[in-house]
Amino acid sequence: MFGELPKLFDRDFAIAYFLPSAAFSAVTYWIVLKFNLAHVVFAFSAESFLKDIASFGLVSLFGGIILLIANRGILRLFEGYWPLRMGQFVSPLKLHRHSRAALLDVILGKVIESVSS
Repeated sequence: MFGELPKLFDRDFAIAYFLPSAAFSAVTYWIVLKFNLAHVVFAFSAESFLKDIASFGLVSLFGGIILLIANRGILRLFEGYWPLRMGQFVSPLKLHRHSRAALLDVILGKVIESVSS
């Protein structure tokens, strides 16, 4: 993880982590303002524009670092490596996509494993 910290000033970090975080922060800020969902901590104004842009940049940078740290876990989750054996609960959904023969093979394999142990 610490080997990837120098990549914070790289073009790839800006495109893959910083821009999605900045877009998410901007859209979230716009939704909160539009629907008056919460008291806004900082509002863009002419007097404090530089401070507001700097705080927005820091929030986006922090979000990008969080994405950088969580990248491996997120990709493994999408690949099907479920944490805490959650795949056992999701596996019937995957089996639905397979043919009846594959489903029968899996069921028979589990029965044989339970009988042999």
